Amino acid sequence: MSSGKSGLKLVSLNRGHDPREFALVAFGGGGGLHAAALAAELGCRKVVIPRGAAVFSAWGMMMSDLRRDYFVTRVIDAEGEAASPLAALVAEVTAAAIGTFGAEGIEVARLAFRRLVRCRYQNQEHAVEIPLEDGAIDTAALAALVRDFHAAHEREYSYRLAAPVEIVGLHLVATAAIEKLAFVDQPVTGAALEAARKGTRAVDFAELGVHPSAIYDALRLEPGMEIDGPAIIEDPGTTIVLHPGNRATIDRFGNVQIDLGAGAAS
Repeated sequence: MSSGKSGLKLVSLNRGHDPREFALVAFGGGGGLHAAALAAELGCRKVVIPRGAAVFSAWGMMMSDLRRDYFVTRVIDAEGEAASPLAALVAEVTAAAIGTFGAEGIEVARLAFRRLVRCRYQNQEHAVEIPLEDGAIDTAALAALVRDFHAAHEREYSYRLAAPVEIVGLHLVATAAIEKLAFVDQPVTGAALEAARKGTRAVDFAELGVHPSAIYDALRLEPGMEIDGPAIIEDPGTTIVLHPGNRATIDRFGNVQIDLGAGAAS
């Protein structure tokens, strides 16, 4: 476990994020088992286990807009008369996207496009994707693209060159909005927390030792209920572990929000 936790922390820091400023969202069948320990290692103060965590990925797919990515390689000298050929390329790929979505019965009014132009310094191997603003592709738009490329290259590679810039391709992201599922408040009957308790058993929390822990039925938990660790919440699709010092609160949507308390790293 320690190597996994260290790896998660390293990836977060390398991307410029301080984990202490974020809540950790854990899902899947095994996410709730390890979330509190991982969050403590990262220094997070809060963990969120979504209701229906075991099928959260499927839920996410149902909430995602339709999307297609189009990649076309074409070399254009950005320092020359590039506005016209770039505009023609964007129009060509946009028309192809509209045609593909149209064949599936999705009208153009539902579509949104994000234009990304792959640029590089002339004769350079690697390229950087630069957003191309909506609107006409003219000399001013091209100059803004080149300016943004220099800034992005310096940000990613720590330097910029006084060298010609060339376009090497287009990445067009086409999305179609879909109707989204609505969050629903969970019912509150006023039942006591004890009604959801299934019993008590000894649980080994590794370096924290063995502790008698209350076991709760997730299906009988209601918004507003609070559970102090050490405890185990058993759901048909996942298991949530509350370490000593943790406190879980069930929010209005049935999500389990865990305050790590003394279990959080400083």
